[in-house]
Amino acid sequence: MGEKIAIAGRIQSREYQKRISDEEIKIMTAYEVSISKLAAYENAEEFDTEEEFNSIGLGIESPNNEFIQR
Repeated sequence: MGEKIAIAGRIQSREYQKRISDEEIKIMTAYEVSISKLAAYENAEEFDTEEEFNSIGLGIESPNNEFIQR
């Protein structure tokens, strides 16, 4: 099945124009995900996100830069 993971990072999006034909242009959105912290775990009840990510000297921040407590 694969590993369970916890990630912290950010997602960005940008619009661009894709030329479909000489006369048709379609507005598209591209997404970029940047992962700054990643940890694998087996048991969600025993996994401490704050402890895991702070052990590398980094906190977990929400999009508005607030620390997330778990």
